[in-house]
Order: sequence, then C-alpha cells, then structure tokens
Amino acid sequence: MKLEDLDGFKIRVIQSPGFVKAYKTLGANPVPLPYGQLYLALQQGVVDGAESSPELMIQDKFAEVSKHFVLSHVNHMPVALLMSKAAFAKFDPQTQAAIRDAALEASAVHESSYHRQYDEALAELKKRGLEVSVPADLKEWQAATEAAGREIVADTPDGATWLAGLQGAKK
Repeated sequence: MKLEDLDGFKIRVIQSPGFVKAYKTLGANPVPLPYGQLYLALQQGVVDGAESSPELMIQDKFAEVSKHFVLSHVNHMPVALLMSKAAFAKFDPQTQAAIRDAALEASAVHESSYHRQYDEALAELKKRGLEVSVPADLKEWQAATEAAGREIVADTPDGATWLAGLQGAKK
C-alpha cells in the first residue's frame, strides 16, 4: 500500500479532532463514528476501512466484513497505570516501592501477553483469507503527518509538556 492509496479513502476514526486532522493530512476522508457502529459501516460500505489491531479484528468480528489488513502503525495507543500524587503520598515508602515494582511487573506481563495475542491474531487473519500487507514506505507516512502532529500538540493545552512526559516515560 502506498500513501496515494489513501486519497479519498473513507476511514472510520474516533471522534477526536486530532485523529481527523491526522487522516486528512494523509489524504484520507476521515469519518468520525462511534465504535459500536463500525461493523455495520464496514458491511454497508459507509466507510472503506478503519484502524484496528489484529486481535480486535477477530474479537469484534471485523474480519467477517473486511478483505485487507494493513500494518500501518499510524497510531499508537499507550497503556498507562496512573495514581494521583495525593493518593500515592498517603503510602509509606516501602508500600510506594512495592506499588512501583508491581506496576513494572504488571507492565512487562501485559506487554508480553499483548504481543503474543497480536501475533496470534495476525496469523488468524491470514488463515481467514485476509490480505495482510505493510505500507511500501512508512517513513513517507510519518513525514506526511509531522506538521499535523505539531499542530495537534500546539492546540492541546500544555501539549508539549504532555508529549515530552509521554516520550520520556519509563516502561
């Protein structure tokens, strides 16, 4: 798949201005649509496609109404374990250390489990006859969205601070 293949492509996106902007930048026609409406939208041709992970393609039965799966890695949805400073401060240092250790262990287990599920689902998509492909040049896709990314960060209150924090977060 090439970047030009997205020209006019009707893709379901979450109802977020950032997602709409990013896909417009790629040349697609983003359609903000609730997730619960996606199966019918794919089935009836309201949208040409949507972003999803392999395991959700299986779990939510999108593989039944799809012929292709492109590993574009357009978006990344990180998972974070969060606790307020006030709540964390109520614990003694030993308990705080235990919480940090448990969070790191849980994160490692989750990541390992997710990658296993992802790989298994990708194999299942192929088994079900979906064409699985990778964009010809992901760097081209990344370059096409850089300006939109900067705009999204600039339009987000404290966006640069949030982005730096996410990029610097420990696993």
